[in-house]
Amino acid sequence: MKKYSYVVNLTSVDSCEDIQLEFIKAKALAGVKITEDEFKFIVKYGAELAFDAIDAGIEALVKYSNYYKIEDDALVQDMLKLIEKHTKPKKPWYKRLWAWITRKK
Repeated sequence: MKKYSYVVNLTSVDSCEDIQLEFIKAKALAGVKITEDEFKFIVKYGAELAFDAIDAGIEALVKYSNYYKIEDDALVQDMLKLIEKHTKPKKPWYKRLWAWITRKK
């Protein structure tokens, strides 16, 4: 009877990349050295999974949020002025009073 170095489980694979990953995983779990190309494949595969997760998160965020695009430049400028006016700190009361007293009529 032949003794195998490692056993590969291919019952839950969906793509060719999954097959390669299962082979590398079986080798690593059995204590067999993996090659540099296999290591690079694992890094690339992990990066792709991370990017897919980030894309899915961004899609979900955009899908369930209320974003509006304003194309009217004048309206945007008016909104920016309103925001600046209401977020800018007020002058002290005595400076506002002096400005009101010395204003031109």
